Amino acid sequence: MNDNKSNRTVEKIKKLIDVGLTKTKIARRLGVSDTTISYAYKYGKQISSVYEEELDYMIQEIIDILEA
Repeated sequence: MNDNKSNRTVEKIKKLIDVGLTKTKIARRLGVSDTTISYAYKYGKQISSVYEEELDYMIQEIIDILEA
């Protein structure tokens, strides 16, 4: 796993939470536990970069809503 990609994944999770998404909502969308998302958010614990594409979709959905 590429550490740089993994760090980007953690940063995207942090941004989604900072704009108001719940950890539970993110976890369900990615198919991981709430604890995994909590550790990524609080401690910067790396999460697999395979979730990065789904996080990009979530971010784009928020942008689309805001632009509507």
